Amino acid sequence: AEIVKAIHEVDCLALLDIKLSDIGTTMDAGLYWVNKLGFDGVTFSPFPGYVNGVDSVYRWAESEDKGIFVLCRMSNPGTHDYQSKKIAGVPFYEAIASDSHKKGCNGFVVGSTAS
Repeated sequence: AEIVKAIHEVDCLALLDIKLSDIGTTMDAGLYWVNKLGFDGVTFSPFPGYVNGVDSVYRWAESEDKGIFVLCRMSNPGTHDYQSKKIAGVPFYEAIASDSHKKGCNGFVVGSTAS
């Protein structure tokens, strides 16, 4: 991809904000094309769960030396429908951040106007 090449020419990383979110084999197919296009990392949603879901993203990042950033907290008003709910006394988005960090995620997607 020309845009990826241009980004790399100025010594920057090309991250694809695609928010992958599906079962493992579909994630693998998407990650194949992310690799083919030369991106250095992707964003993904944790909602498929780990087993036969986002475990594909973590394996890809490890084997290809890529960055992965989990969708953690959105800023739209509807985000409170689910992301603010508490699990074991902790807001869901905080549980996502903690679990993802432990699994080796490089960073988080957090809406800058989240309240």
